[in-house]
Amino acid sequence: MIRTLVGVLGAISALFPDKIVGIFEKLAIANPSEGTVRGHPSLVKPHTSVV
Repeated sequence: MIRTLVGVLGAISALFPDKIVGIFEKLAIANPSEGTVRGHPSLVKPHTSVV
């Protein structure tokens, strides 16, 4: 069952790569204009600025 699901997802991502990337980015980025990432704070790297 899981192999079938992974196979179907792989086929869909092979057929529509740009749309799949867009969906992943939409889910991963809370506010695209700021580039902030949603998720657990331990998974997000702190912002470091170069002076």
